[in-house]
Amino acid sequence: MINAEVYYNVHKKCLSIRDTKTNKVVKHTHTVRVKGGQNFYKRVNFVVQPSGRKRVLEQKKKNVHAFVRGAVDLSKTPSLEERKLRKPKTVGRVKYNPYKYETFVDAKTEKEAHYAKEVFIEDRSVFIVKPHKN
Repeated sequence: MINAEVYYNVHKKCLSIRDTKTNKVVKHTHTVRVKGGQNFYKRVNFVVQPSGRKRVLEQKKKNVHAFVRGAVDLSKTPSLEERKLRKPKTVGRVKYNPYKYETFVDAKTEKEAHYAKEVFIEDRSVFIVKPHKN
């Protein structure tokens, strides 16, 4: 397990997994599970960096400023060439659009979403597997 940030890479049309310790991309994939953990982040965080969002709004050009941060097991994450992970049972979905929202939001209610206990990401879709209890 590593602490990681997962984001959709618009140039490669896949997910990039960036190790937070080295700040380097360690894997590309189409599907990944991200968890909160005791030794890692306590929860999965949905992060939007305001300065990056501001740059997108001003320049109308995409940049990496929004991602999902948590613990990723690279040994259970398929590479681009391997078969995608099977989608688990989910309880919701979150989305983000820099032109409409300042944060990630619940896909149905459009209420702000900041974290979960576990998520499943498939390309541009972020599904909540386990919500975070306050």
